[in-house]
Amino acid sequence: MPKFATYWTNEDYEQLTRLVLRVARKANCPIISSHGGYTLPVVLAAAVCHTSKGTPRFATEIAASAEWAMAHASEFKPPLLLLHGDADRIVDVQASRDFFARVPHDDKKLIIYEGGYHEPPNDIEYERVVQDIKAWLEEHM
Repeated sequence: MPKFATYWTNEDYEQLTRLVLRVARKANCPIISSHGGYTLPVVLAAAVCHTSKGTPRFATEIAASAEWAMAHASEFKPPLLLLHGDADRIVDVQASRDFFARVPHDDKKLIIYEGGYHEPPNDIEYERVVQDIKAWLEEHM
């Protein structure tokens, strides 16, 4: 498989999207619109594969979003699932640990994949990641 290819099929993404939207509606969460831009507070993030280099604007927006999220973690109310690889070279796994610790409620779960990189659903343990996501979503439906 090519370096930037995903093992997920369109059906996998469609099924995951339907499950996430059901959980978001049940929890009365604002969500990211796939066509209408972002709604803040952002309570749902989608991993996107990028096969080309980003722009300076993209980098500054990502940095600003990360700062905003950390500053507002104590306001986060919906159920939370964080997935992170401990070998991520883009975002330090400690950032996920810190955000997780700042979220004040107990309906949260952090899964750290040993040896995993930046996109757990497209990484070496993608089958386990998919099962972890499905199990968490089923618990919240």
